Amino acid sequence: MQGISYGIEGPPRALGFGRGLAAQLGGRTIVIPKREKILYHVAGVIASNYIVALLGAVEELLNPIAGSAGLRHLRVLVETSVRNAFRMSPREALTGPIVRGSSEVVARHLRALRGNHDLRALYQAVGLYALELSRGNRRLTKSQERRLRRILSKAG
Repeated sequence: MQGISYGIEGPPRALGFGRGLAAQLGGRTIVIPKREKILYHVAGVIASNYIVALLGAVEELLNPIAGSAGLRHLRVLVETSVRNAFRMSPREALTGPIVRGSSEVVARHLRALRGNHDLRALYQAVGLYALELSRGNRRLTKSQERRLRRILSKAG
């Protein structure tokens, strides 16, 4: 239980009890307003289940190249990316063709995924979010951003 964060809600007395219990377990607390509880749950689902689903997509792409152990070959890349996101911020840790404005690379990726509708849709959805996230980096010109948005929004 060491290092776990606990979402707590309730009246002040209950919050005090929750904080004390979490501290005894070696954790920390975050007070979740009742109206925001569902967003906290969504964040937890994305942080756990969806990251695992993304790793499943990576594994699927690597299976024809490296067999069932393919995911292991990108372990250091994955762990470094996650560590950088926590050390800096997701926005600052973001790398790759979208942040660089490499629209031709993104177009080639989408062509390579043409035969797999689900992975193509996943690439597009996450790519569009990465494009939004990268806006704060001010690395892209407006023209690069428009071109990437157009490519990523195109139906398969």
